[in-house]
Amino acid sequence: MFTTIPLKKIVNHKIVYLAVPTDSDFGLDKICILKEHFIKANKKVVLNDIEYKFCWTNQFDNVQCENQEVAVSKNQYNEIHFIGFTYWGDNHIFFKLIFSDGTHECAKIFFPDWGHPMENINNGLGSESATRAKCRLADVFISSGRGKVLLNIYQFSYKIESKKQLTKIMFPDNIMTHIFAITLES
Repeated sequence: MFTTIPLKKIVNHKIVYLAVPTDSDFGLDKICILKEHFIKANKKVVLNDIEYKFCWTNQFDNVQCENQEVAVSKNQYNEIHFIGFTYWGDNHIFFKLIFSDGTHECAKIFFPDWGHPMENINNGLGSESATRAKCRLADVFISSGRGKVLLNIYQFSYKIESKKQLTKIMFPDNIMTHIFAITLES
């Protein structure tokens, strides 16, 4: 069973636009994705058999990670799934999964740069995270704005080790990491 996590209260960045903005600062280094090319907003989307719900407000469409916390329906979950990317290089990203008894688990996930094609990725560069975390391509988009390049948006999955009830997810403190959607699986 899938539980999509509402991100509306914590989205804080915009990369998807109706048209290329005319102002001097937009997207990431004046690179953006046009909405007509992107995954449909505010609808459940199924990617690799996992349901997601993307969050869009008038101002924002993704979470630029800065230690935000999001509460989840208290339950035991087996896996957590993300749609996102990093910018300016590959990263091992740590999400803190907080349980009802106050303990936590650090979900270490390899996030590739959005400019890297999937075939150039070693799914965690041989780290221990590769055994509980995996990365798959969600979709590829042509950018708009300053230049035309292929942008890779990734789907990440992490098998939760703890069998305790999850209550909160804490995002990493890494502004180069962007999250569009999160789904929990029980």
